[in-house]
Amino acid sequence: MTTQSVFHLYYELLVDNLVLIGVSHRRGGATALETWRSCFADVLTHDPLEVVASSPADLVVSEAKVSVNRANSRANSANVGVKVDLKKVDLKKADLKKADLKRAPAQPPARDWRSLGFVECMPIITCNRFDVLVVLPEGMSVAEAKDRLTPAGQNLKPYAYRGDGALEQLVRITASLDSLNPGEDQITAQVRQSYHEAKARGSVGKTISFAVHSALRIAKRVRREVALAPLNTSLFSLAVPLIARELPASGRVVVLGSGEMGTLATKTLANQAGVQLTLVNRTVDKAHSLAEEVRQYALAKAQTVDVEVCSLEHFLAAPQNCDVLVSATPVAGLVDETVLSHLPDVRVVVDLGIPRNVSTGATRLAYQRGVSVLDVDTLQDAGQQRRAKLLVRLGEAEAIILSEVDAAVEEWTERQLGVSITRLRQTYLDTIGEMLPEDAASELAHKFAHIPIKGLRAVARNHGLDAARTFLKEVGLL
Repeated sequence: MTTQSVFHLYYELLVDNLVLIGVSHRRGGATALETWRSCFADVLTHDPLEVVASSPADLVVSEAKVSVNRANSRANSANVGVKVDLKKVDLKKADLKKADLKRAPAQPPARDWRSLGFVECMPIITCNRFDVLVVLPEGMSVAEAKDRLTPAGQNLKPYAYRGDGALEQLVRITASLDSLNPGEDQITAQVRQSYHEAKARGSVGKTISFAVHSALRIAKRVRREVALAPLNTSLFSLAVPLIARELPASGRVVVLGSGEMGTLATKTLANQAGVQLTLVNRTVDKAHSLAEEVRQYALAKAQTVDVEVCSLEHFLAAPQNCDVLVSATPVAGLVDETVLSHLPDVRVVVDLGIPRNVSTGATRLAYQRGVSVLDVDTLQDAGQQRRAKLLVRLGEAEAIILSEVDAAVEEWTERQLGVSITRLRQTYLDTIGEMLPEDAASELAHKFAHIPIKGLRAVARNHGLDAARTFLKEVGLL
C-alpha cells in the first residue's frame, strides 16, 4: 500500500460518511426536480419574481394572488365593475379552482431535512439539479438516507455518491462539468451561496466545510486553466441558436422575471443586434434596474438596445405580442393557454422555471401552432451536443479534479490525524524521555511512531477497513 493509499484510508475512516444525494436534468428531469423542490420547499428561497414560497401551500397561495390580480386587471381593462379584494379572501380556505389554479399540479406536504436525523446537511438547488450534501449519523446506511430524502410515493430513487465519490461529484458540480450546459458560470456562486446559507442555519460542520472549500478551490483552478465556456454562459445559452434562427430583424422578446436566470437571459439577448426587449416583473423597480443595467452595458460597447418595462399584473391582463417569450419565475403554470392565445406571433417559448412556468395546456397549444417550447427536458439534446464538442477539454478538467481531490484528501488527513499522531509520538517520548537526551529521544520517538502506521497498512490490506478502525480505537487514535 502506497503512502497515498494510506492517506485515502485515513480519509475514508474519518470522512466516509460524506454523501451526496439528489436528482438532476440527467436523473429524473424536470418532473423529478419539481417534486423534490416542492417536497423540500422549506429550504428554498425564491426571488426571481419576489413571490416567496416557503412551502408548497405558500406557493399555491402565491399563485392564487397572481391569478386574482390577473382577474382584477382583466376586469379593469374591460371596465367590468367586479373586483376581488385580496384582504377579504381567505386563500387558504378558498376554492382554488375559482382562483384560476386548475393548472397547479398536486404537491406533497413539505418536509424538513432538519427532522431527518442528519449530522450535517446542505442543499444545492439550481434550475437543473437538486442535490443534498449530508454527513450520515452512525448506523445510517446510504440506502436509508436515500429513502429519507425521497418524497413519498416516488418510484424514482435519487443517485448517491459516498466518501471520495461524493467529494469528486461535488467538485464536478461546482466546476460545472455536470451542468446541463457545461461551463456555465453560475453554479460556483450557487454552491458558495448554499454553503453560506447552510452555515447560517448551523447545519454544516467540519466535514461539509472541508468538502465545499475544497470544491470551490478546485473549481477555480479548472476555470482558470480550462476554457469551457465564455463569461455569462448559462442554461439559457443553449436556447440562443434556435432563438437566433426564429427571431426576425427587430424582433420582440418578452422576459418574465428579473431574478438570476431572467437577468442572464436578458443580458444574453441584449447582444442580439436589433432585438427589442420587454422586461416583466412583479416588482417594476427591479425590472427598471435591470433595464438600466442593460442600457449601460450596451453603451459601454458603443451600442444601443431597445428595452421596455412592464409589470407582471399588466402583462397578465393584456399580454404583449412578441416573437419569443422567456419565462424565468418560481410560479408554476404562469404561462397558460390564455396568455399564449394573446401571442399570435410567438415562435419560441423558453421555460427556465422550476416548477415549470408553462402549463401543460399551453405546451399542448404551442405544439398545435408549431411553436417551439424549450425547457430543462427539451434542451437535453443541445446540452449533449455541446458536451460532445468539449470532450477533450472536459477530459483535461477531469484530470485536474482527480489530482486535486487526492491533494485535498491528503490535506484533510494531515489536519484530522494531527492530534492522534502527536499523542502517539508523545506516548513514546514519555516512555524513553528519561533515559535519553531530549534530541535523541525525540528522534527515536518519531521512528517508533512510524511502526504502527506500517502495521496499519497490513491490517487494512489483509483484513479491511473495519479491522483498521478497531486498531485505531484500541490504541486510542480514533
